[in-house]
Amino acid sequence: MKKIAVVGPIPRDTIITHHKERIQKYGCITHPCIALAKLKQDSGSVFPIAHVHKKDVTPIAELFSKFPAIDMRGVDDSKDMGTVIALEFLDQNNRVEKQTAFMNPILPKDVEAFLEVDAFVMVPITDFEISLETLKYIKANSKAKIIFDAHGATTCLTINGDRLRRF
Repeated sequence: MKKIAVVGPIPRDTIITHHKERIQKYGCITHPCIALAKLKQDSGSVFPIAHVHKKDVTPIAELFSKFPAIDMRGVDDSKDMGTVIALEFLDQNNRVEKQTAFMNPILPKDVEAFLEVDAFVMVPITDFEISLETLKYIKANSKAKIIFDAHGATTCLTINGDRLRRF
């Protein structure tokens, strides 16, 4: 596989560890993008596809700049809407999650320029970030494999932005 699109949010995360350390970083699709870019090196491209806040574009570009295989053409700040999450770990394995900002869902128009990739890796963190019509559009218009992470399908949000596990 030469070209892979990784679809989902790039949240601005604030993490409070169970040792009360505070960490601020960009999460979700940054991790598979970087891992794939390290694997690909000079043999292909990784395309993150996400909606982000305007103020996050430069730090995200700086993060990805260390990895020449990452092509940021799919990172869109035109609506200035991205994902912001606070994670507070109660212990090593359990955390409380709060989402205070939400990206617009990824729609067919957002993936249209990437239909020639070899694979789409879908990594939503909630159930609304990648629309069903987008998946149908990709299936109907691309020969790419679709790999779907289950994290989003197992997480829901309350009206107050509390992120809860679905069983």
